[in-house]
Amino acid sequence: MARLVQKFGGTSVGDPQRIRAVAERVKRAYDSGDEVAVVVSAMAGITDRLCEQVASLSGLADAPEYDVVVATGEQVSAGLLAIALHALGVPARSWQGWQLPVHTDGVHGKARIAAIDTAGLEACLARREVPVVAGFQGLAPDKRITTLGRGGSDTSAVALAAAYDEWIVVEQGIDGREIEVGVLGNREPRTSVPGEIVSSREFYDYEDKYVDGACDLLVPAPLDEDETAEVR
Repeated sequence: MARLVQKFGGTSVGDPQRIRAVAERVKRAYDSGDEVAVVVSAMAGITDRLCEQVASLSGLADAPEYDVVVATGEQVSAGLLAIALHALGVPARSWQGWQLPVHTDGVHGKARIAAIDTAGLEACLARREVPVVAGFQGLAPDKRITTLGRGGSDTSAVALAAAYDEWIVVEQGIDGREIEVGVLGNREPRTSVPGEIVSSREFYDYEDKYVDGACDLLVPAPLDEDETAEVR
């Protein structure tokens, strides 16, 4: 049994369909017996819209209140993912940064993490629940909500993972097609006809390709002549 911290960015949780796909991926890890904690970003575009709303009211907004507003995007994502996990039969509970808490300094908008209290998460995992943590958020010494700046949800995930283990594997999600081509030879290499790997799931990863067999290989890949030449 492993303990995993999975982090999903704004594109991955960009709409209900993608949130459902994320929940299915978390469920696979949970069903395998792993202890899984999840960190989420705000849905794609939400934080920018919140910043625009603040700017429409004040060109120089009060920093603590700015953080109160822009931190809400991650709260929505965490709640929606917990609901999606419940629908799949996976016990889950959302956690905000101030609920753990994630202790930070008092610099609003670009706070730095000082420490993370993992006691609540440990209890959650011990009950075989999946904690879904809102990234990007923290708690200042004066008990006000802070945010960690751009990329803050990644910072939250790395800090949480580091609280459990010194080894961290970060996988970047890429929105695109998986095209492969075989190469034979060194001095005068020859290439095979390109093939495309098509997954039956929203996410294509190591388990899909090598473990679960949840993907198909289309040969030749549905590419036009120019794309085929470029790949080869």
